Amino acid sequence: MRQERAKPLVGDLHDWLREQRTRLSSKDERAKAIELTHRRDS
Repeated sequence: MRQERAKPLVGDLHDWLREQRTRLSSKDERAKAIELTHRRDS
């Protein structure tokens, strides 16, 4: 039940992070963290 409620929230978070990533330099530590998160979830 909890996973069913969390799934759309996690999807929204990924979308938001992807959008934020486009605004950051590739050298930015936050950008590196976002990339790491996306690689782990793939």
